[in-house]
Amino acid sequence: MKAADVYKRLKDHFGAWTKMHGFSPLERGVSWSRPHGSVALIFGFGVARRDYWDQFAGSQFVLDFQIGRPGNDDLKNRCFRFCYLLTDAQREELRLIQNRVINSLTAPPYDHERVRDLDTETRDWYLEKFVPVPSINPKHDTWMRYYTAEHVDEWAHYLLRQMPHFLNELETRK
Repeated sequence: MKAADVYKRLKDHFGAWTKMHGFSPLERGVSWSRPHGSVALIFGFGVARRDYWDQFAGSQFVLDFQIGRPGNDDLKNRCFRFCYLLTDAQREELRLIQNRVINSLTAPPYDHERVRDLDTETRDWYLEKFVPVPSINPKHDTWMRYYTAEHVDEWAHYLLRQMPHFLNELETRK
């Protein structure tokens, strides 16, 4: 699934919600903003560039929030990855979805060139992509894994349910 297709699905899922909650789309990427005191509350999605698309492991995307001025680089805005804002229960639901995605993947056979030609450290790193995660660390970035459009849809539904909580958390950080 190409990044452009992921972005289109996310725009489709979040479009009506953003309008209802006073957000306007930004020109850059798949992101929106709304006034927040003298600055703006901004949120947007990013699909992994480093991993791109893998025929076995799929890819991943992330949701970021910023408080600042649209168009500023991230260093001038206060940034928050969504996983830092989650409650324990929300983090557990995220872990369950992440593991459903991971469990739906088929790892390449060990003799496949995708695995066989890697050095040991890189091979171990790659094969970890097919192992369910035991927990989500609230202090580390969490990228949402996907392989199919249905995975992206499930993530979008999950995130839309969490948006009121995210906004409440961010509104207190003026």
